Amino acid sequence: MTITIKGQTRRAFTFPAKMPDAFRFYCNAPVILKLLPHISLTHTYGPDCFRMLYSTTELGVYRIRLYCDVRVQPDLENRTLRFIPFDGSMPVEPESGLSTSTGQGHYSSESVFHDEGSQTRVDYSLQLNASLPAPLSAIFMPPGVRDAIAAGITDRRIREIAGGFIERSIRLYNHKA
Repeated sequence: MTITIKGQTRRAFTFPAKMPDAFRFYCNAPVILKLLPHISLTHTYGPDCFRMLYSTTELGVYRIRLYCDVRVQPDLENRTLRFIPFDGSMPVEPESGLSTSTGQGHYSSESVFHDEGSQTRVDYSLQLNASLPAPLSAIFMPPGVRDAIAAGITDRRIREIAGGFIERSIRLYNHKA
């Protein structure tokens, strides 16, 4: 029995810096990845490859831990910054307990930067996908109910991650400027 995590969102926002400065700010992956709510940076494989951990407790009971390996792909010519999955390390073995589930997932995001004079418009998209073993206490739920609960929670968390990331990155930039 598995739980499917599949979420995505798109947001556009205005960043308070000229395009080259905004692009450079967001290319600092070790700093930027730490601004994602519910996500922590757990390992650096090299200057452009990282392992992240999505960790959350849902419904006050279920603890979900999802490891994602990403590679940073800055493309200044096309004003695009991507974080894409990579398979350069040992995946985390799926595991479940009474109210826990841990496994390997896939995170990706894309930011497209648009010059708007003294500011930059950023078109931001985010995806998070995984198939995890169901916690033992959820095995007896009907699969449709379990999947509906997981989908609702995932949608809410993805919106929280995107919104929190935007807010935190602007706040950090304004604090450093």
